[in-house]
Amino acid sequence: MRLVLWCAAAVAATVRGVGAGKIYAAGSGQDMMSLPETVAEIMDLSGVASPHLLYIGTATYDEQAAKDTQTHAFTDAGCSVSTLDLAYANATEQEIESAVAGADIVLVSGGNTLFAVDRWNKLGVPSVLRHALDNGTVLCGGSAGGIVWFDGG
Repeated sequence: MRLVLWCAAAVAATVRGVGAGKIYAAGSGQDMMSLPETVAEIMDLSGVASPHLLYIGTATYDEQAAKDTQTHAFTDAGCSVSTLDLAYANATEQEIESAVAGADIVLVSGGNTLFAVDRWNKLGVPSVLRHALDNGTVLCGGSAGGIVWFDGG
């Protein structure tokens, strides 16, 4: 577990120096995003005392239980949380842009990576998230939520 924490922190520290982009990729979504140490590091990367977190649960088919598990530690630490459901909803590009623009942190669930990436491509999500990354929004997640930020690995 400590190795996974170190690896996630190393990715975050490495990306800090690249433009405004900050990515925190962890090996496990549900376990890692519930750890106080992980939450503190991600909140610190945002540079905001009480950041707003946007949860995107496409990889877990927007299931409420997965959201609750992966966001409760952020709520306990003082984050406000909103959700962008994309698994079955056909959100417009404007709705997606508005939701992402209001976030200091975007947390993507673990789960089915291929399903999430396919849905996002159909809805135009990647370009919106890239713009957010370029503007300083912290992008994070574990398992599938950590994989989606990269082209390969």
